[in-house]
Amino acid sequence: MKISKKLIAPVLGASLLVPTMVSAAEPAQMQPTVVTPAADLRSTLDQLLSEHFVLAVTAMTKA
Repeated sequence: MKISKKLIAPVLGASLLVPTMVSAAEPAQMQPTVVTPAADLRSTLDQLLSEHFVLAVTAMTKA
């Protein structure tokens, strides 16, 4: 039982690191796949909503 516990920890750790290393391997090739006004609008609205969230949380914590 102790051997399996010693084996499980490194295997689980490696299983968490491998996808991260794979996704970080080639960031230069990750370009937007869609160039449309709708995609630009969604991206801009997402950025604005994120900023609104940060400002709202800041205002609530200071109040």
